[in-house]
Formats: sequence, C-alpha cells, structure tokens
Amino acid sequence: MAVGRLFGSGADLCSQPTISRLENLPGPVALKRMMAAMLWLFCDSLATAPRRIVLDIDDTKDRVHGARQLSLFHAHYDGRCFLPMHIHEATLVLRHVVRAIRARWPRVDILVRGDSHYGRNEAMSWYERKRVGYVFGLGGNTALLGWGTASAKDAAMGRLAGEADKVRHLFEFRYAARSWKVKRRVIARIEASV
Repeated sequence: MAVGRLFGSGADLCSQPTISRLENLPGPVALKRMMAAMLWLFCDSLATAPRRIVLDIDDTKDRVHGARQLSLFHAHYDGRCFLPMHIHEATLVLRHVVRAIRARWPRVDILVRGDSHYGRNEAMSWYERKRVGYVFGLGGNTALLGWGTASAKDAAMGRLAGEADKVRHLFEFRYAARSWKVKRRVIARIEASV
C-alpha cells in the first residue's frame, strides 16, 4: 500500500525481515521527532485556534508470538504484546502533547479522557497544575462501594417496581484515595437491569 501497488504486480517488494528491520530502525530521538511532526500536522490541520481540544487516550493490544523485542507480558490480556498508546482528538506522553499544543495555542482548554489505568495520582496532579481538565474511569474499591450503597438500593427497588428495564442513578461526591493529597470530584453511575 505504501508504494501504491499490489503484491506480485511488479518487482519484488520488501520481505518481512526487511519490514521488521525498518520497524526497529528508529531510535528514541527519531521517535520523538515523528511524534512532534504528527502534533504539528494535527495543529496545522485546524484553520483557527480551537476553544477546546478533547484528547481521548487509549491503548491497543498488539499480540506478539514469542519473545519479540520490546514486547511485555500484560496480565489483563494474558499474553505478550505491544501496547501502543493512541491519542485521538474528538507514558507520560501527554506531557509532550500538552506542551506542544499550548506552545501553539496558549489559551486553549484541553480535556483528557481515558480509562482508569490512566488516572494515576501523579498524572492527575500534573494536569491540575497545568490547567488541563480530565475525565478518567476510577477503579472500584470498598470505600467507593460504600458511597453507592443507598443509590444502588434505590435503583434496585425502582427496577423491581417496574420503573424501567434499566434504572440508572447518577450521583457525585468528593473522594481522596490514601495516596492523594486532595479530594477530587467523583461522578458515579449505578444501574439496575435484568
């Protein structure tokens, strides 16, 4: 695809070992330069400075077979894999992304959204210092479950009473895990369904 023709339609294309060497060729400096170039291409694609940018972050499992260089065992996926991080507009790599965007547009509001494994105290503290909003999932624990007990009972009773097939309750509270120095806003959803 990169050279604009199909396999077997002319002179030989690169072999798999050649492609593997090409994938492993860039070092840390080249990778940082490529990331910076992608950021500038993104910024250049917008005609005017946006009022807000929402960065959705996620990782994607890329399962490998054997002990491939730089692959690691990941317990959630129960296997060896690469775990590239994707940032979609709609390690802490985001530190560089935020700096580059703010260098271009100092006043833009930035919101970062991601799953609970991105919501580490160090990351949230850094976002707060740099005036970056964030919305992360929060892994459950006994303290958090305690906050939802009354709402869970109300939702279950509403479901039994036939309010709807799914009864959802939303509530919020301030919470600080032991490792946090500040209380943060938590919005929770309780759902009772069939």
